[in-house]
Amino acid sequence: MTTKSPLPADVAIGAKIRLRRMELGMSQEKLGDLLGVTFQQCQKYEKGTNRVGGSRLDQIARALGVKPAYFFGDDFQGDDTPMKLDKVALDIAIKVQAMAPDQRRSVATIVDAIIDATQPGLAAAA
Repeated sequence: MTTKSPLPADVAIGAKIRLRRMELGMSQEKLGDLLGVTFQQCQKYEKGTNRVGGSRLDQIARALGVKPAYFFGDDFQGDDTPMKLDKVALDIAIKVQAMAPDQRRSVATIVDAIIDATQPGLAAAA
């Protein structure tokens, strides 16, 4: 028996669910309570192991205070392999997302400078 790997779109949506939940400081258990599912089910949604249907995505969006379109932002590329963030990168992403747009641009400029100094050409490709 072969095990199915999550589809990239499911993993990307799950990552957005996790990011928003963590931005709010909400536990998987609390999200599960709001949705009427177990925290284990929330884990599966966040990992992309279980696909999120349309009506469930609407429930999740309401619980997290966003519109369903949030999970399909301008940068959504469900057909590509999504970037996996480790704990430090996720923490940085959450903090940067909370900043004003001009502050985010400043952080991006600093990160590009660090990358150019240590890995020339990488920042321009990103």
